[in-house]
Amino acid sequence: MESHLWWAPLRETGLEQLDLMENEMGVVADSLVLGVEQAPFRLWYQVRADSKWNVRECHLQVGGEKGRVVHLYSDGMGHWNDGDGEAYANLDGCLDVDITVTPFTNTLPIRRLLLAPGQSADLLVAYISVPDLSVRAAQQRYTCLSRTASGGLYRYEGLESGFTADLRVDAQGLVVDYPGIWRRVEMRPDGNTILSQPPRVLEGLLANGPHPERADQLQLFGQFVGDWEADWTGYQPDGKGSQTGKGEIHFAWVLEGRAIQDVWIFPTREELRQGVPMDEWGSTMRFYDPSIDVWKITFYGAVNNIVRTMTARAVGDEIWVEGNNLKGEPLRWVFSEITGQTFHWSNFVSRDGGQIWYMQEELEARRMEH
Repeated sequence: MESHLWWAPLRETGLEQLDLMENEMGVVADSLVLGVEQAPFRLWYQVRADSKWNVRECHLQVGGEKGRVVHLYSDGMGHWNDGDGEAYANLDGCLDVDITVTPFTNTLPIRRLLLAPGQSADLLVAYISVPDLSVRAAQQRYTCLSRTASGGLYRYEGLESGFTADLRVDAQGLVVDYPGIWRRVEMRPDGNTILSQPPRVLEGLLANGPHPERADQLQLFGQFVGDWEADWTGYQPDGKGSQTGKGEIHFAWVLEGRAIQDVWIFPTREELRQGVPMDEWGSTMRFYDPSIDVWKITFYGAVNNIVRTMTARAVGDEIWVEGNNLKGEPLRWVFSEITGQTFHWSNFVSRDGGQIWYMQEELEARRMEH
């Protein structure tokens, strides 16, 4: 079986193209990764494994012909040496490799271990950092959360860093979605073969930081740039009942750093994969208008067919976002209790023109740990 795969990183500009050959003789993965880690880099790597997905060889090169090269050989039982036969004693016990800038190497233990739903395994891997190509042993854990004929969901844990991610994979154990870090992108031919999500669109949208002309004013919402998890509570109109749930929020600099765009997903993508019904998947565009000293904001709720056009301003230590609902009733969304790692958000409505305000929903948000 031969596969051709593409992944795009979600935090930085980049792209990976991998060719994978799997047959009764074994597995060969050959890939080129373009990305940014403090500075732009180009990585070529090739991983060879036997038919049971035991890694036997890993060859990496960063840069061009005169770039840095690392060549690792394994006996498939946890012993490694370099291209000259010199032993890597510090890698004793490692059966897999983990290359930091690709989701492909998560497939190696997934295919080798063949875990059943509910099963976990702790393992040592040869952890290879890019672009410096340093190699060390690292402790990891994989847990199979679910598995079907069409794919599965696996929890990856870095036991030293404490990092956890739930990886959605296809029938071959290849990552489809690595939340917040990588996503599979598809190719389609229309005369010329192009990405279904063209990188130039993302390059034109995303920015590395605030535009220097108004960097100070832009920090009102710029302080939220990053990834958040949230606990949500919704209230009935009579205030007697409530619902709770979890979600995720992602803020980014966009449009040359002149605006902030966010995505609000409720429930979380992990819960959606487990069959929890969709509540909302929406996005807000926010930019500062110096002519009237306010932020102009438009929220698009694609699931519930909602558009809200509002304005925002600082009120003391809070941020008030104000507008009207479809009935013409005043709305106020309030960001409060803001720290570098947390914030509180509340949604109020007034039914008497702004005299009395009723809370419709609120959430507590925390920055995600990566």
